[in-house]
Amino acid sequence: MASFVSWNCRGIKNKFSDLKDIINLYQPSVIALQETYLKPGDTLPLKNFNILLKNGTGDRATGGVALLTSTSFPTSPITLNTPLQAIAVQIHTNSLISLQHTVAIFFDIEKAYDRSWRFGILRDLYECNLRGNLPIFIQNFLKLRKFRVQIGNQLSDYFIQEEGVPQGSVFSVTLFALKINDILKQLPPSVKGFLYVDDLYISCTGDNINFIERQLQLAVNKIQQWSTFHGFTFSTSKTSCIHFCRKRRLHPEPEILLGIRLITVVDEVKFLGITFDKKLTFRPHVIKLRKKLDKALNILKVLSNTSWGASRTSLLRVYRAAILSKMDYGCVIYGSARQSVLKILDPIHHSALRLCSGAFRTSPVESLC
Repeated sequence: MASFVSWNCRGIKNKFSDLKDIINLYQPSVIALQETYLKPGDTLPLKNFNILLKNGTGDRATGGVALLTSTSFPTSPITLNTPLQAIAVQIHTNSLISLQHTVAIFFDIEKAYDRSWRFGILRDLYECNLRGNLPIFIQNFLKLRKFRVQIGNQLSDYFIQEEGVPQGSVFSVTLFALKINDILKQLPPSVKGFLYVDDLYISCTGDNINFIERQLQLAVNKIQQWSTFHGFTFSTSKTSCIHFCRKRRLHPEPEILLGIRLITVVDEVKFLGITFDKKLTFRPHVIKLRKKLDKALNILKVLSNTSWGASRTSLLRVYRAAILSKMDYGCVIYGSARQSVLKILDPIHHSALRLCSGAFRTSPVESLC
């Protein structure tokens, strides 16, 4: 799903850090800039973005418009026969949706926190130019960690945890992220990756499935070599691969090895709470979401009792917390599904509004607005 951002920046050179924040926050495909105040011949050193400029004609930096297009989307400039200060590009989304293959691999790290390399964490802190008492405190925080198991009233002996970071601590997530962030640096330029704590996926897009397979195999080999050196282990049974493609003709599925085992190719996979299917219809995700919302709707049915139930304000708060929050999560992604798929969620929304407002079950949808 493409995102477009328009910004009247009033001088882009002095607000370059704000532009980077916009890119990191929204990940847009196109950014339209007005009043850039760039002189003819000026450029913007921006990674992963192509720049199309139309500056003022004089020596002074006045006005100016620009379009920043992401390299993830193939684009081409459009010639405008107009004296206005305007530019346009065409985004070729069809090449991404129907004419190309995208293969993604979703990795599962076994006991990620428990197997974090402590010496590697301290070394990364040193390479980040962290000196003083804080590294010493972190070193003392990690060493001599003991644990024991309780069954009923019986306690086992103490055992020393040789590696890993303690779970539940404020420091643990930060230290683990510091250790694992370098894994994305192992990817070749043609392979893209995304890492959220211990959830990792890599993907490659192209016209030739054999080229994609070779690039992903190279990336997997480098990732596995890095993980072996730093003490991490990938679960070969839980790591899965999915082939996103809408071509109807027969084509072979990718064969990628993780160690000596072939990565399983699946039809759908769940990543960060969103279920992705190979056709990107998001119908499996919407169906699973509908089942969750049905259970949450039962809470409103109990609380909306006419004799002892909660007030309208309280019911609306419960609706926003228990139902609307689940529907909003990931809606930017699954919102690109067909209207026939999204309408599966409409009865939940309408029923919840009827319960909160005290309307009859037979009340038309138009009366709920």
